[in-house]
Amino acid sequence: MEIPSATRSPIRVLLVEDSPLDAELVSARMEADGLSTVVTRVDTRDALVAALDGGAVDVVLSDFQLPDFDGMAALDIVRSRLPDVPFVFVSGALGEELAIDTLRRGATDYVLKHRLERLSPAVRRALREAADRAAHRRTQAALAFLSEASVALAGSIDFATTAAAVARAPVPFLAAGARVDLYTDDGRLVRVDAHGDPAPDEDAVTTLLRAVPRRAREYTARRAGPWAGREHLLLPLAARREPIGVLVLVGAPGHTWDTADVGVAEDLAHRAGLALDAARLYHQARLADQRKTDFLAMLGHELRNPLSALVAAAEIIKLRGGSDPSLGRALGVVDRQVCHMTRLVDDLLDVARITRGKLDLHHEPVDVARVVQNAVETTRALIDARRHAIEVALPGDGLWVLGDRTRIEQVLGNLLTNAAKYTDEGGRIWLTALRDGGDAVLRVRDTGVGISHEMLPRVFELFVQVSPTERSQGGLGLGLTLVRMLVELHGGTVTARSDGVGQGTEFELRLPLTTPPVNVQS
Repeated sequence: MEIPSATRSPIRVLLVEDSPLDAELVSARMEADGLSTVVTRVDTRDALVAALDGGAVDVVLSDFQLPDFDGMAALDIVRSRLPDVPFVFVSGALGEELAIDTLRRGATDYVLKHRLERLSPAVRRALREAADRAAHRRTQAALAFLSEASVALAGSIDFATTAAAVARAPVPFLAAGARVDLYTDDGRLVRVDAHGDPAPDEDAVTTLLRAVPRRAREYTARRAGPWAGREHLLLPLAARREPIGVLVLVGAPGHTWDTADVGVAEDLAHRAGLALDAARLYHQARLADQRKTDFLAMLGHELRNPLSALVAAAEIIKLRGGSDPSLGRALGVVDRQVCHMTRLVDDLLDVARITRGKLDLHHEPVDVARVVQNAVETTRALIDARRHAIEVALPGDGLWVLGDRTRIEQVLGNLLTNAAKYTDEGGRIWLTALRDGGDAVLRVRDTGVGISHEMLPRVFELFVQVSPTERSQGGLGLGLTLVRMLVELHGGTVTARSDGVGQGTEFELRLPLTTPPVNVQS
């Protein structure tokens, strides 16, 4: 219950005393000392219980010796019903040992009847200490509430879920109901969620919002009402010094928010504004990412049609162009560039399909040795053209993984192509396959340009080119992104290691092993 300050007037005193004369002396002493009191006297157990159940008690003063029961019993009754109310013994005879025992049992203080000049200071001190304890408990409860609210607000990055969490957060600790209104792009406030019973009154909200400035930093919490016997409180929601909406609270019947309540509500609104802003930014980022993915898919499809026409035209020219050497060289250039463009477009389409969850994989047991052989054959022309030496090492026992053979070959081919393109002519490439516990491990190492320590964590990001050489080689920064995506679709991992620029690079691919087909086992 609420504990009054020592200066509150009047102080509600419950006096447990069987002597009317002593009760009059106690009341007179407090009045003489400037304490305004309303004294209720009881002298039986039942009367004490009835008075306590009424709840309107600020302090209990009790004699120790009573006809119906003693002071210790009175203390136990008070502590069981109103544990936070100060309890002061006022007795004619209370030895030191007994006085200490009363304090141990939960009494706040004791005053001897022949020294009633100590009574008013003891009452003031007891009320002040009780008020301090109540304020501390209230502060702790507010901190716990804000902590729990922060966890709830951070529980999801989805905008609708976050808005619902903002509406739920104040109920019931701060309010009986709550409503969230957010600004639209044209400056209108639109209700997005509400919680509690009842929700804020429409007339109250309209009146409050009519007086709200557009700039959140120009106002703080505003009160209105009561409407239907309930006070309303409007709180600005803002982030990055810009208004994003308002939080409206409706109180319980007869409840009025004090300064501490409003402070907690403003703190909650500040946290809610940040959470809503983060959710909104995430939503906008997802939309932008979706538009980017849709654009890549559209671009890939739009480029494929003219590429197909170019390939067909080049074939016709080959068939009808005769033996002109210059025409043959030009066709060779067209062939190479069309092939390069086709690979880029295919990568774009693959990234778009994976991002949208539309890439179909044909899972089957795959022989790692065969994948290695096919990937080396596919990239052999590039490796030989750049006069690289390649060493392939396979384990004596077979390695089998579950996956799409074509896509795994694509992954390994991309890594070998990278090694060949970004290693100076006459370099070395190592391709190693081995068994490590339940994984098949494939490593592609080269003596190439290497990767700086700053770029190494970003090497698998979309459109990231880790060196100027990559741009001169015509890459879009898709190959390694596609490698990571395809490997993860197979339940594997891929990592990159490099000691720095000019120190070469090693990529390690891990895929879960599976059992070979029955015909291979036999």
